[in-house]
Amino acid sequence: MRNSLLALLLCYAAAARAQEDVVTPSLDWRTVETKHFFIHYPRTAEAWTLEMASRIDGAFTAVSALVGNAPGERVTVIVQDPNNLSNGFALPFLGAPVIFFWPTPPEPAGGVGAPRGWGEILSVHEFAHIAHLTRPSRNPTQARLARWSALDLGPVALKSPRWVIEGYATYVEGKITGRGRPHSAWRAAVLREWARTGQLPTYGQLDGDSRFLGGAMAYLVGSAYLEWLVARPGQGDSSLPHLWRRLSARTDRTFTAGFAGVFGAPPDELYGIFAAEVTAQALELSRALTVDSARLGAGAPRTVQRLAWSTGAPALSPDDSLLALTRAVPFDPAVVVLWRTHPPPDTAGERRRARERERDPLDVPGIPWRPEPLVPVATRYPQGGAAFDAPRWLPDGRSLLVTRNTGSGNGVERRDLFIWDTKSNAVRRVTHAGGIRHADAMPDGRSAIADRCVEGICGLVRVELATGALTPIVEGAPRVVYSRPRVSPDGRTVAASRQADGAWRLVLIDLTGAREPRVVGPADGADRYDPDWRADGRHLVVVSEAGGVPNLEEIDVATGSARVLTRVAGAVRAPAARARDGGVYFLRLHPRGYDLDRVAADSVPALAPLPELAVAPRLAPVSFAPPVAADTFPVAPLTPRPYGLGPRSTRILPAYLYAAEGASFGVMISGLDPVGKLTWIAQGLIGTPGTWRGGSLGAAWRGAPVQLRGELFYSEDDPSRQWGSAAPATLDATTAGVVIAAVSRRSLVTSDHTFTLGASVASFRGDSASGTRAFAYAEYRGLVVHSVKTVRTSAELTVSGAAGSTLGEGWTRGIAALTLSAGDDRLGLEMGGSYGRMDNAAASFEQFSLGGSAPPFVEGEVYGQRVVMPALPAGVGVGQQMATVAVALPILGVRPYYWTGSTATSLDSWERVVGLEAGAATDGIWFARIPGVRVLGGVGYSLSGAWKYETRFYLSVSYRP
Repeated sequence: MRNSLLALLLCYAAAARAQEDVVTPSLDWRTVETKHFFIHYPRTAEAWTLEMASRIDGAFTAVSALVGNAPGERVTVIVQDPNNLSNGFALPFLGAPVIFFWPTPPEPAGGVGAPRGWGEILSVHEFAHIAHLTRPSRNPTQARLARWSALDLGPVALKSPRWVIEGYATYVEGKITGRGRPHSAWRAAVLREWARTGQLPTYGQLDGDSRFLGGAMAYLVGSAYLEWLVARPGQGDSSLPHLWRRLSARTDRTFTAGFAGVFGAPPDELYGIFAAEVTAQALELSRALTVDSARLGAGAPRTVQRLAWSTGAPALSPDDSLLALTRAVPFDPAVVVLWRTHPPPDTAGERRRARERERDPLDVPGIPWRPEPLVPVATRYPQGGAAFDAPRWLPDGRSLLVTRNTGSGNGVERRDLFIWDTKSNAVRRVTHAGGIRHADAMPDGRSAIADRCVEGICGLVRVELATGALTPIVEGAPRVVYSRPRVSPDGRTVAASRQADGAWRLVLIDLTGAREPRVVGPADGADRYDPDWRADGRHLVVVSEAGGVPNLEEIDVATGSARVLTRVAGAVRAPAARARDGGVYFLRLHPRGYDLDRVAADSVPALAPLPELAVAPRLAPVSFAPPVAADTFPVAPLTPRPYGLGPRSTRILPAYLYAAEGASFGVMISGLDPVGKLTWIAQGLIGTPGTWRGGSLGAAWRGAPVQLRGELFYSEDDPSRQWGSAAPATLDATTAGVVIAAVSRRSLVTSDHTFTLGASVASFRGDSASGTRAFAYAEYRGLVVHSVKTVRTSAELTVSGAAGSTLGEGWTRGIAALTLSAGDDRLGLEMGGSYGRMDNAAASFEQFSLGGSAPPFVEGEVYGQRVVMPALPAGVGVGQQMATVAVALPILGVRPYYWTGSTATSLDSWERVVGLEAGAATDGIWFARIPGVRVLGGVGYSLSGAWKYETRFYLSVSYRP
């Protein structure tokens, strides 16, 4: 659940890669209407959506009363499961607020706790953003500006830091539902562990930083800080609405001024006191939780590997010799590694230390403060930038089941099952669009039991490993979630975590009988999850939150009795318990990530129950606040209907072009529906004579697998009158006509393929004659992504051809372009080139023209002969063939580049430019009322030609339907 303001910017960035990652218009969409919401969803998500929607008006009433505000408009909710992730975000536009739900429920150790339903937590948290941030300004000037601004945001949204936005929604989440993060053992564990080690974020880090879980601190610490503020003497639940009222008052105030007027001091000053108190509480509770290692003896956990950042669940090979797990580090995709459980002696390290002693006898050897790093036996790197996860061994001890996101062709991603042969490093795909999160092999190695999550419903299935066929074992439901199945050593029973009735419980399913899940374990109300079988098949090792701290327990399957195996001050997760010597591997939380630890389960002495301090209210928030009873929302009857063309909305946005040839200004009016089935835009630009002027009316239909586009346009462009350098008059033209196109796209995780067929007919007036211009065109654009270890590489090929007639002269034109790239989101290398040729010199307007900017308001292929370089004037080179070469070094979104191009007959004269640019592009963020946008800005320095040693800036904002 992301920061509502940041979400819009993130959507822009994500949509630049693939709009379908957010919404897929070609699905079979449905609509259901409640008193306060319009809810749109694919038919395949109907079960989850209708259950959520039947209660969402109750969430509206409860949240609005607590927040003290409700939006003036109905809220649009869009449900889609684009990539099997648990999330949601809100866009608090004053005129048309939008909420997006990703229905895949979170796993037990995800920090959200055990809600009564994922839809309930999403409804409360995301609508809390809307109620909180759509409070209008009572300042008349600000109110008018908000009404007319493109951003359409209120003062609370614009003035509040991220920790307030996310912290308050999390605070409301706990208050309304009695559950969620404020009542999660994991929030308490993070605060306790970070505080006792002196790693709490500073006030300046609350909005987010680069440390482990740095982005989550706005939720976890932010909500705890708000709870602390409300609990101070003289405050109460009304103090926060008082703050929102001060921020939206007629008197304009900063956030700090508004905050100090309610709480009596600036936010950073009070946060320092809060952090000091939380640290004192954490130290007190940690001392009570800690058990002396001497008391534990051989049963004391030991650290196998000191790790940082995110670490996945360990998996032990059948012969206990190898351990597989997923490792991730900042900025790099995760990898699956294999380590030996009994590594050979570190002779190389001993030799290195001996040489150090010999060179400097007075040096002081370092104490062995952590285990020596293990050397991977094998590593499974990402495939096309997509990482593998959730390794589990097959009985042969050579191959592993792993999962990875895959594409279904329309942009929707699902997690699928693969088999990785660790000897050959080959990977074989098992399922297609399976939605598999975890899988555990049956003893015969021919099938596996997996949890399958699709459209918010998570049940258990049997997967045939030879064919990928899926057979249901236990069905899930919107409020019944199954997770992380584990097959018993004899293959007769499956243990899994099940969330139902607001709690995580362990269930056993008899594969040879009726398959009715049976709850196992103490009936003490504590959440238990992440089971794994001991080698004897009679015991399970699980994560238990009994007493308020996530620890390991051993459950006797026959009696249901529990024995405590660990006693940590923070939290543990993901046990691997099948070692024949009784050892249990698990992950232990610390402020830099998760360490891999091991406990000798059979040697752990009897441990006393956790002290009552672990749930003592006076030590909140570092103590666990158990869920409290809260009213369930009333269930309303609903009547779904087809989405049709969807509700329509309009948007007016400015258009702009500034480049070497001149400047244009204009406006764009768009008509859109929330999922983008049918969009239209009307736009017009006026400007200097040497650049683009005119307008267009275009539309796009995306309600089918093949997208249809059409456009009426009028264009004036006279490069011979541009700034600085006159181009040949043969390039001057006024055209008015129509262009239509059909686009088929197959978007996968590791490849993307787009085919376009189109045609245009227009009246044409050139520098000396007028008549008709007509042509047809075809284009293929393909992208293939590969990985070299953790480096993402790609190759993009574009091939296009056009044939037509201009003023009675027939012509054909072909262009091919190839771009190779390598790198990640921080730093990369791009190299590319293009070549084109046309066949009729008499059709002078159709010859390639070097320089200038792209046409801003018409389909690019209408002027496919233009070779765009906005740092140069249009027409610096004209000819029947063209070639370009470019090299760029993208750094954190900025692209330093070198570009050279030629249209000379023998390609012996080249224009060269070095520059720096940044840009973003999207095919449309329709639920935010934004059509296709292209934004490009930069500066170029010419190294040759008539503009040698001159610098030119360029900026363009253009739109497509």
